[in-house]
Amino acid sequence: MLEKFKSLLKNEFDHFKDKKIFLAISGGKDSMTLSHLLLATNIKHTLLHCNFKLRENDSDEDESFILNYGKKNNLPVYTISFDTKAYANKNKVSIQEAARSLRYNWFNSFISESNCRLLTAHHLDDSIETFFINLLRGTSIEGLSGIPMYNDKIIRPLIHFSQEEIIDYVKANQIIFRQDESNFEDKYLRNDIRHNIIPLLETKGEKFKVKLAQTMESIKSSSLFIEEKALEFFKEHFIKTAENSFSIDKNTLSNQAQILLEYILKPFNIQRSQLKSFNQFLKSKTGSSFYSHDFHFLLNRDIVEIHKIIKDTPFEPREISQLPFQLKDKNQEITLTKLNSSEGIIYTNNPLYLNLNSLKLPLIIRTWEKGDRIQPLGMKGSKLISDILIDKKISLVDKKNIKILADQNTIVAVVGICISEKHKITSQINSVVEILLNN
Repeated sequence: MLEKFKSLLKNEFDHFKDKKIFLAISGGKDSMTLSHLLLATNIKHTLLHCNFKLRENDSDEDESFILNYGKKNNLPVYTISFDTKAYANKNKVSIQEAARSLRYNWFNSFISESNCRLLTAHHLDDSIETFFINLLRGTSIEGLSGIPMYNDKIIRPLIHFSQEEIIDYVKANQIIFRQDESNFEDKYLRNDIRHNIIPLLETKGEKFKVKLAQTMESIKSSSLFIEEKALEFFKEHFIKTAENSFSIDKNTLSNQAQILLEYILKPFNIQRSQLKSFNQFLKSKTGSSFYSHDFHFLLNRDIVEIHKIIKDTPFEPREISQLPFQLKDKNQEITLTKLNSSEGIIYTNNPLYLNLNSLKLPLIIRTWEKGDRIQPLGMKGSKLISDILIDKKISLVDKKNIKILADQNTIVAVVGICISEKHKITSQINSVVEILLNN
């Protein structure tokens, strides 16, 4: 195993030489084997150990074991303790999910710098178990390719080594390790697959693990190929319209094969389970919306507009008691200025002009709300602002940022859109409010 590891280092991990290496170490045989291999190949590494406080005294003894091991081998050690059960209850997740979230959040704090890497001791059997877990839960092609060797700054050097190879190496080198008794409990799906399903399948076919590993590699190659095609499609057809905003022709997108569409939409966090709903969205009418966790998709005739969802705090209404007044909000800047004459004014949607004499300060500036109405310039009756925005073809994304000015309970202007007939200016007006919107 050592020679195979050395060969792997030479072919796959030559860049280790100039990196700061951290090892996620539990004290079990897998992570202890990886540490032993690193020491045998003169790779300095820092040990990171999590105490999840799940196994009473055994958890504390694991931590002591790692501290002593680090001291004996002159390896830096960092440990941390978690109240894993409390975290799981608070966040309504399983113990396994809680432990994973806690440890990787902590691990990431060590590898934030570009020259740092984290090693984990996942091996071939772990990858095979993950294949079956994903298969049982339902997954994409990518989910059937097992655990990747690389994941950004996380590297798994043992991913092509079997559990049998690790056990043989442990015996040959008399490696001392800690045994987690929970690994033998079949109440966990992974353990059930490990102890019951895989051994049964091994009796049905010769070299089952080897063949499955080859199949997973083939699936991985297929996944990478589709990923490359999706990237080519993205570069060719998606148009960047603003920061974190894109557009694409609806028909171009809808004509793609579903497997390619799945990969095309990955950057926008659309899950495979959402594809059916997304396809229905593509067939819907103008103005229809679709939401992923991070993006808003809007259908504008034959164009799909895509905007990243900015989770900002709601805009708080502001009082305007004197002029000039300036407001900066998100990517907007609204300025109210007093003019002493209406001479030379050109009437447009931006800037807007109001008769200051007809207003009663203070004014209120706020975002528009459902049911808001205004009497637009030149009209006898009032009109819903929502209808005005539809007439102006304001997108759903931009609608959220529209501000109105109110004089007591009356809306006097929709910023950047229109003013109220009641507050229009004439040639005799010598006191004017200019409302300028900059995006």
